[in-house]
Amino acid sequence: MDKPYEKRLEKLTSNKNMIKWAIIVFTYLLITFAILLTSTPEVYNFNIGDVADKDIDAPSNMVDKVATNIKKEEAEKQVQSIYQLD
Repeated sequence: MDKPYEKRLEKLTSNKNMIKWAIIVFTYLLITFAILLTSTPEVYNFNIGDVADKDIDAPSNMVDKVATNIKKEEAEKQVQSIYQLD
């Protein structure tokens, strides 16, 4: 006497197309899960005044152009001109 789950399993495995799609879906989910786990950023728990035990790199280099231009203008004003007109 066959058990009911064996009949259902036999019916599912007899369809080759169903097996292919099951493998594809399983592989897709496995790869997606692996990418999500490895791409999450590291979380740091620091308080004010703590010394970091390792270097922390910024994910991108951001430049404040307005503040940079203000600092450049201030530096230009503090430098003496090379040629003095008489």
